[in-house]
Amino acid sequence: MHTSMSLTIITCVFVFLSYVDCANIKVDPLVLTSRGPVRGKRAIGDDYSVFLGIPYAQVDLSNPFRDSLPYPYFEEAYNAYSGDTKCPQSDFKGNNIKGTLDCLRLNIYVPNKASSQNLLPVIFWIHGGGFSGGSGGSFDGKYLVKHDVILVTVNYRVGPYGFMCLNTSKVPGNQGLKDQHLALIWVKENISAFGGNVSSITIAGQSAGAGSIDLHLHSPYEKHFHRAIMESGSAKVEGMFVNPDLSAAVKLAEQLGFNTADNDLAVDFLITCDPHSVIAASKRIEFWFRPCKEKEFANVSRFVVEDSQNMQNKHKIKDTPIMIGYTTSEEYNHNVDEVLSDDIVLRELKTHFTINENELSRVSKILRHFYIGDSEITRELLLQLGEFESDFTFNYPMDRAIVRYLEQEAKVYQYLFSYTSDGSVATHGAEVKFLFPVDHEPLLNENDVIISDRMTTMWTNFAKYGSPTPEVTKEIPTIWEQCTKTDRPYMHIGANLTLGHRVYHKRMAFWDMFYDKYEETFGPRARCLALIYLQKRFESEEALGPRARCLALIYLQKRFESEETLGPRARCLALIYLQKRFKSEETLGPRARCLALIYLQKRFESEEALGPRARCLALIYLQKRFKSEETLGPRARCLALIYLQKRFESEEALGPRARCLALIYLQKRFESEEALGPRARCLALIYLQKRFKSEETLGPRARCLALIYLQKRFESEEALGPRARCLALIYLQKRFESEETLGPRAVSLTLGRLAFLIRPKIDCAASSQSPE
Repeated sequence: MHTSMSLTIITCVFVFLSYVDCANIKVDPLVLTSRGPVRGKRAIGDDYSVFLGIPYAQVDLSNPFRDSLPYPYFEEAYNAYSGDTKCPQSDFKGNNIKGTLDCLRLNIYVPNKASSQNLLPVIFWIHGGGFSGGSGGSFDGKYLVKHDVILVTVNYRVGPYGFMCLNTSKVPGNQGLKDQHLALIWVKENISAFGGNVSSITIAGQSAGAGSIDLHLHSPYEKHFHRAIMESGSAKVEGMFVNPDLSAAVKLAEQLGFNTADNDLAVDFLITCDPHSVIAASKRIEFWFRPCKEKEFANVSRFVVEDSQNMQNKHKIKDTPIMIGYTTSEEYNHNVDEVLSDDIVLRELKTHFTINENELSRVSKILRHFYIGDSEITRELLLQLGEFESDFTFNYPMDRAIVRYLEQEAKVYQYLFSYTSDGSVATHGAEVKFLFPVDHEPLLNENDVIISDRMTTMWTNFAKYGSPTPEVTKEIPTIWEQCTKTDRPYMHIGANLTLGHRVYHKRMAFWDMFYDKYEETFGPRARCLALIYLQKRFESEEALGPRARCLALIYLQKRFESEETLGPRARCLALIYLQKRFKSEETLGPRARCLALIYLQKRFESEEALGPRARCLALIYLQKRFKSEETLGPRARCLALIYLQKRFESEEALGPRARCLALIYLQKRFESEEALGPRARCLALIYLQKRFKSEETLGPRARCLALIYLQKRFESEEALGPRARCLALIYLQKRFESEETLGPRAVSLTLGRLAFLIRPKIDCAASSQSPE
């Protein structure tokens, strides 16, 4: 018999001084935990032990909507024999309310071979149930522990006790997630006493459990796990994450006969109520209690600090291998009458997008045509309608979650589950019975057993090695390849295992295009994203991915009735980061960046709203007229851009030299300044750019020199005398429509000849008229 799990264990007893053969005795294992001794029991007929209903914390009854408290130390051994305890909840129809607040329990399934010398990997399972129901006791570890892993399942508060969020210190929200975190801490502190390896903990869950894992991956809380398995859920899935209803407590109290508009008074009242009454009342108000982004309060820890569409935690994600997938028909609806009586496409659009009526009708037709063609909704089209619902609710949000993980350099394995015992479709949760024994859904045949063996092998391989198929075996003949940014292989788990590439590629591409066009119409969600980003909730820009930054800009670009929704500074920062006008923020100081973008985006009624220097800098940095700032001195750069952009009513607002230099530097007419003297360079550019009403504004010599230097008709000035040069250029610019009228030699001779003929008559340095 093993010295199992570092157990303080009674291995043998003496009866009437007679020795008893310990090898044939099944004694209850006793484990010493940090809270005291815990006694489990041997599984009948199997080589593992179970510890059911171990308390890991207790709800604070003075405020059951806040953080839990440590569980008191066990004075005597705690008999962990029953895992039936549930937190207060009802079934989905609001009937059959059950459970108690004394519910924060976990269950541990331990192979008997586990010991202090043979520490085994741990799988920590988080149940689903829409954050309103479920319990850890519903998941037996029989299938998984035969692969030499330890399974831990956990209860956490659900419904209003777990997920009411009022943005107050009294009810901050996400208490169910914080319960899960406390359970993880308990496991880390105690699992080695059961023979578990604290350096190999895999957090796994389905539906709301998978959504919880996504939030654990992005939480600022310390990470107490090393790998993650997410089945049919992520924080991006529709309905998994909500904007809090700040009047939820008032509404619940009203349902129970207590009328008040004061949240604190309503919460105080609910604290005194029977939990079953509170659960019943929660079913009568039109609100789902879900995870939310928490506000910051003194002495209150925050588990969720970002919106679900905006989560980033690159360091934690990068170091955590992730297995993620879904079934082929997550949202297949068996309720034929409900489907036939409702336009599902139109309903979902109205529920989740803010689109005007004309556009709504057009978009609805596009979606309907994509999934069911031009057909009317009939019983025969239920499967196609199920594809639409599945893509919208689960598949596409999870696809986006995978993209986010890959952007954060995670090691990702994706699967698609399609197997069913009876040949029907694999709906939401269809894979669960192959991982855990389910009383009402037993394995029906030999194929079911094969699928269960394959899945539990791959799931536990992932928990052991970080790869579901570390090697090819007879049972699993295909290597499950991990995803990359450019390639998205997935394991198709059907009657056979096959490796595919890009699940539902065309459908996902369609939704990519749809969201690119219409995602900004997510009223609350997009607004929340924008405000999170702009209100400086994060220390650096890197805390958000590019998609989140893009959504922030969508919010700011006239998606709302007025710009006044945000203050001026927020508007500035949004444009700075999102317009990507320069390589790095450091190019401008903070204030200059703000003012520059405000000015260029015409956020103010007049230029006078900014000082002249700010206007100049704005144009310099954002118009990209030259390679580097060093090309011009600070003042010249400012004046140059002001002048060229015609930001003032008249040129007189600048002195002539500044105007000239502006044109020289910015128009790039020649290789270097040295090609002209200072004054000639100025006059040349002024003349050629036609900045004045007539040529007479400049003297004749200046006009000539301008043409000589800028047109580059001759190799050097010495080729002609000064007057000839002037006349030659004037002549060439006036007499012919194009240079091609004369060949190169003819041009040269003509110029020379002309210069000689007209020298006695015209002094171009003195005359103000062009020669005829």
